Order: sequence, then structure tokens, then C-alpha cells
Amino acid sequence: MELLARANQLREAARIAEIERRAEGQVVPGDFQGIVIGTWVKLNPDGTGRCKYKDKTYTTNPLGSTSIRANSKVELFYSDGVYYSNW
Repeated sequence: MELLARANQLREAARIAEIERRAEGQVVPGDFQGIVIGTWVKLNPDGTGRCKYKDKTYTTNPLGSTSIRANSKVELFYSDGVYYSNW
């Protein structure tokens, strides 16, 4: 029971820290920094893109202006809470 109580305390502390961070207007950090190379999955009906990087799928704002095939290499980067893909 002591372990469970400690886990709950840590979870609650993390939740409070997240609420404070959001209240201060801090931007959520991305999963990576700089530009990384991922693979294109598809274009969603709403115009967002789906890309994979290190076995995780990201919803992106595509910046490429041409058609692209699935599994093509794309540049991924993160800025101000949004993931972008470019080719």
C-alpha cells in the first residue's frame, strides 16, 4: 500500500505541475528537437498529414506542395505546439 500511495502522490504532483505550466502559458515541449527524418503515412481528410518517426505516428501540418507517396522520407519539426512535415 505504501508504494501505491507514493505513486498517487507523484501522479498528483505531476498533474499540478502541468496545470501550473499551462496557466503560465508555457508551450508543451515536443518529442524531439530540431529537424528529424520520418516517413510519410498519408494525408488525412481534414488536410493534416500523418507521419511516422521512431515507431510513433504524428499528426502534422504538411508544408509540401506536391503529392507524395506513402513511406517517402519527410522532414519533421516541432514549433509552438505544432508538428510540421516538409518534403
